[in-house]
Amino acid sequence: MKSIEEEKFSLKKRTEKKIKEIESYLSNLIGFKPENFEEYKTGLEKKWACERACERIAEGLVDLAIFLIRIK
Repeated sequence: MKSIEEEKFSLKKRTEKKIKEIESYLSNLIGFKPENFEEYKTGLEKKWACERACERIAEGLVDLAIFLIRIK
């Protein structure tokens, strides 16, 4: 069985990994960003890519919050 310190260390590592993952999704979102709202509305691929990146960012933030709560 893991000690409390070992579990906290593991959670901190997972937290760092999750932050990098979120940063990657943000970078992707910036790359998918259409030039204007009209392009977003009519460009189905860009729209889906942006929406999926936002979903992944939100999921990552929820995971990150859980890790931080468990560390505390």
